[in-house]
Formats: sequence, C-alpha cells, structure tokens
Amino acid sequence: MPVDERGDVNADRAAQVAAAIGIPEHSSDRRVSMRVADTWVDDPLSVLTGYAHRYGKTLRIYDYAGPGGPSVLTMEEIVRTRVIASRISHAEARWLLHRSEDAPWWVAAADADLATVDR
Repeated sequence: MPVDERGDVNADRAAQVAAAIGIPEHSSDRRVSMRVADTWVDDPLSVLTGYAHRYGKTLRIYDYAGPGGPSVLTMEEIVRTRVIASRISHAEARWLLHRSEDAPWWVAAADADLATVDR
C-alpha cells in the first residue's frame, strides 16, 4: 500500500494502484474481491489501507529499510528488528556483532534461504 514518510496512505498513489488493478476512476463502488493464497479477500484495498495505518512504523522502519550488506551485521539492523518485537537486548546485540566479525558470510549466497544454508 502506498504510504508517505509518516506511514499515512498516499491517496494519489492509492488511486494509481486502484487504476492499475482495474478499478475505474469513475466507479462509485471501488470494492472488489481478490483471491490471495487460495482465500477470497473482500475489499482488499481497504485491508491494505488498514494494515498501513496500523503498522506504519513497521513498514517504515523494518520493511522499507532495505537489505543490509551481505557480509556485515550492523547495530542498526539489529535494532530495527525491535519494531517487530525481537526483544534482542543491548548485551545480546553486542554478542551478535562480536560473533559476526569473523562469521563465514561467504559460505551462503546473498539470496540463499535458511533451509539451503542449514544443510
């Protein structure tokens, strides 16, 4: 869902998204149903708008922050996980940073998933 820097829904961008998924601008009823993961969602635009309002901080701090470097862990990356309730303490963060200094980052490709790397 298009949100601005404060996490508020950007109405102009929302209208563009609505048009892109086939909701005509002149339509008096912008509600549609959409199938997501084999489940029908009524009025998905409202669902997404509601999510953006409820979890704007998560979107701004966690989701939009982008990936860090593939071979380094930073305190900023650890701290930003707190927005999704990671509860990593300062002492644990320092431990993770210390352990990451000589971690064999090159063993796993940057786009690998845990299942692949754990073999």
